[in-house]
Amino acid sequence: MKEKSPLNTLVSIVLGALLLIVSSNSIALDLHDKEALGDLTSAKALFDITTPDGGTLLFYLQLIGESVDDMKKAGVEPEVVILFHGKAVEWVTNDLEKMPNHEMAEKIHAEINKLTGRSEVNMEACSVANKVFGVKNESIVKGVH
Repeated sequence: MKEKSPLNTLVSIVLGALLLIVSSNSIALDLHDKEALGDLTSAKALFDITTPDGGTLLFYLQLIGESVDDMKKAGVEPEVVILFHGKAVEWVTNDLEKMPNHEMAEKIHAEINKLTGRSEVNMEACSVANKVFGVKNESIVKGVH
């Protein structure tokens, strides 16, 4: 079994913490985000996404968007940076030859479009990862820098 890197462990912990904040109608417990966030008025989060799995990447992006919405509803102003590293850069390109799965890439691009333009979210693709995986910087989708 492959051992997780400290960075992957950190991302898992942050995502787990955000899951606790995200309210869901399917959870029977009556959780209140404002109580969980206490006196926070602002919060900063960094997501270093390296997953090569499109479904996982799509889930992360959806979760991040929901978390930003929930924090704002709770009166907390979020500042979020999403970094795409490793093989994840293959999902944020317009280069059809680099996309592992065109249908999944369309779903990921649609989720990126939802996050694009939100003042509290900034998305970046690692230029080193782009070089390593043969992704041209100019082929990165709009909204990811």
